[in-house]
Amino acid sequence: MSLPFSCCRRRRCRCKPTTVVTAAAVDPIYAAIHAHRQAVAAHDAVTDVRAAFNDVNMNGEKTQLDVLEAAVDDAWDRLDEAGCDLVNSEPTTLAGVVALYPRAHRRLSWPSLKM
Repeated sequence: MSLPFSCCRRRRCRCKPTTVVTAAAVDPIYAAIHAHRQAVAAHDAVTDVRAAFNDVNMNGEKTQLDVLEAAVDDAWDRLDEAGCDLVNSEPTTLAGVVALYPRAHRRLSWPSLKM
């Protein structure tokens, strides 16, 4: 989203309005972070529905279980793809590095990844 603004407050200013460029338009890491957040939210929602499904003593609900498991698999694939895009995206601004740091720090500080 761009916002036009004038360089001075005078109404009779002869300056041409300029455009403020948002950080998302400059740095592709913001799109990757946003896509990853959406994929995480979708995966969490689908796995919550699957976890709430009572599959003990199932009789005729096998098709429902298959549909739920297929949805979980699809959500996982989208999450995996978004994660790969996030890891392979390179921030182009300092603001992009700052935006990426909390997500990367959380992932890299997992106990299984410590050396």
